[in-house]
Amino acid sequence: MRTKVLRTCNALTVVPILAVLLVAAPVRAQRPAMPRIRPELCAECRNTWGSCKRVVLRAAPFESARVVGMVDSGTTVRFIATQRITTAPGIVIVRRAHTLTQRLEGRDGRPVAIKHPKHWRLAAGDSVYIVDELTDYDKYDNYVFVLRGREDTTTVFWDERTFVVPGAFIPRDPRSSVTAVSSVRAEMIVSMDQDWWTRVRTAAGLTGWTDGGADSWTGRSRHDYPLSRCVAGASRR
Repeated sequence: MRTKVLRTCNALTVVPILAVLLVAAPVRAQRPAMPRIRPELCAECRNTWGSCKRVVLRAAPFESARVVGMVDSGTTVRFIATQRITTAPGIVIVRRAHTLTQRLEGRDGRPVAIKHPKHWRLAAGDSVYIVDELTDYDKYDNYVFVLRGREDTTTVFWDERTFVVPGAFIPRDPRSSVTAVSSVRAEMIVSMDQDWWTRVRTAAGLTGWTDGGADSWTGRSRHDYPLSRCVAGASRR
C-alpha cells in the first residue's frame, strides 16, 4: 500500500511540474534571437573607398567567417552594400509601473504625428530588449525593442543617468530634464552590441565583407576625409 501511495503522489506531482515548465518556457523565449541582421541603405556612402591600412575581407559579415582576401593599404575598392548586425540586445529594466506611449522622430528630427499611437503597459521588473537603432546619427533616433516577445518601435524611453564608477550611478544636474534616481521609470542596464558591416569589391573583382571604420577607410562619404588621405594621387575632394 505504501508503494502505491508513492506512485500516486509521483504521478500527481508530474502535472504541476509540467505546468511550471510550460509557463516558464515563454518567459525564456522573450529574449530575442541573435544575431539580428538588417540590410541598411547608405544614402551618404560614396562608390569608391580608399584603404588606410591592410584590411581583411570575409565571406560573410561575421568575425568568425572565413577570410577571402586582403586589401592592401593605399588602394581603392568599390562600395556594394551595408548591413547592420545586432549581436547582443540592450536590456532595459522597468523600475516603476507606467504606460509607454509610442513616439517617433522623422528624418528632419521633428516628432512624427502618429494618428493612433500604440500604448504599452509596463510593470515593475519587466525586461525590454533593444534590438536595433534607426538613426542617421544626426537628426533622428528611433529604437526597435522587444517586449513580451513582440517587436515594436519608438523613441528612447529609458531614463539617462550619469556613470560614476562601476556599479554606481547618480542623477545628472537637477536643472536638466533627466529624472532623479528615486523616480526613474526604466533604466538600461546592458548596452546593445551592434556592428556595421560593408561589402566591397576590389579592382581584381574580389568581393568581401569588412567591419573596418574610420581608421581603416577614407572617402566613404562627404563627411569623411578625402581619398587622398590614404591613396596616393587620389582626388583631394
